[in-house]
Amino acid sequence: MLGRPFSIAEGQGFAEFAQKMINIGQKYGGVSAAEVLPCATTISRHLDSVVEKEKATLQPSLASAVILGVTTDMWTSDKTNDAYVTVTAHYLDSEWQVRSAILATRDAEEKHTAVYIRKLVTAILEENNVNIKNVIYVTDNAANMKAAFREEVWLGCSGHNLNLVLSHGLQAPKEGSLGCPPEIQDLITACKELVTLAKKTRLNSKLQTTLKQCVSTRWNSVLFTLQSVQRNLADLKSVASDPGANRNLMRLLGEINEDLLQDTIQLLLPFDNATKALSVDKSPSLHLVLPTKIRLQKHLSPVGADCEVTAELRRHLHVQLEQYFTVSDLHVAASLLDPRLKDNSVVLSQELRDSASRTVREMMSNWLPEAEDSASNAASAQPQTDVHLEPPRKRPCLDLDFFGDLFTSGQAVSDDGELDLYLKSGECFSLQ
Repeated sequence: MLGRPFSIAEGQGFAEFAQKMINIGQKYGGVSAAEVLPCATTISRHLDSVVEKEKATLQPSLASAVILGVTTDMWTSDKTNDAYVTVTAHYLDSEWQVRSAILATRDAEEKHTAVYIRKLVTAILEENNVNIKNVIYVTDNAANMKAAFREEVWLGCSGHNLNLVLSHGLQAPKEGSLGCPPEIQDLITACKELVTLAKKTRLNSKLQTTLKQCVSTRWNSVLFTLQSVQRNLADLKSVASDPGANRNLMRLLGEINEDLLQDTIQLLLPFDNATKALSVDKSPSLHLVLPTKIRLQKHLSPVGADCEVTAELRRHLHVQLEQYFTVSDLHVAASLLDPRLKDNSVVLSQELRDSASRTVREMMSNWLPEAEDSASNAASAQPQTDVHLEPPRKRPCLDLDFFGDLFTSGQAVSDDGELDLYLKSGECFSLQ
């Protein structure tokens, strides 16, 4: 357990391992641990068989899926400098449950060109019996990723886009352009230095909760740093008032404007709520992208009570939101397909409704025949039963503190199926 977090004891894998050891002791009595624990080679061989068994179970579901979302990302290990790519598939199973499965994590040994990325991802998909004609790709906005899938249906990850809004919005202004107000920059810098000082002087041991440092690869980490400082201000002031207190601690606390700290946290908090709403893998979130942008646009609109610095930051973040948080035709179409949003004029203007209707008609024209073939093939491959499966009606709870009334002011869902409801209320599904 040395060097491991305490939470490892709560993990499912550790619990299964402990239970296995208990069962062995119960059956055989006292035995030497060395006789029970397998060697590394045995574990490796066993892992291969587990992978093959899981693939055999997963691949029929992937092969029968009409449409799949595929997310992929690349990164480099800080310790070994080795590069990796991970490919994950997202799809609906036969019971209309959203599923996701990591298909592979592989070495990315060659130069990360668009051609190499496409070749590597395609090989992983084909290895798992995925029909690549039925795939919608979601990646970050790196130029090589966009180029790799430019001939396919591609979406930029909205979570990454939100992170871009903040990473650019909180940068120091470049020459000849507006940027983050210098007062906000000074506040963030003071909080970062305070966290660094706390780690170096073991000040964290005197606080109820530890101070959190910004990490460039962690979304919303600037907010978490500011929040951790605000939560510990009283304790930090108490420590700073002790005889012999660190002078740098007193200086940094003097540089933190508490009112501005509070205002900045309140301004950044909805971005964290938006990230959590979009970063889910057990339920759809495509339809939330357009409402998310609308809520953030409203949040970043001028507020009379703002001080000059907060108002400037609000305006600057609004510019970054319009530039980096992209809403595509697929996002709008997804919002139209949510009965709670399709009649909400705040979310869908008539122009957006018409555009989304055309997108849905085109998608159904392209994919409906193949969907029927896939469903027929899947049905013929399964034993026939009298059970009639229908899509579940229960929806995941939304963070209404963030979305407000956007999901409560639309048309209610009746007891009819959603498709029937749409057919009764309009012709947006007509293929004529």
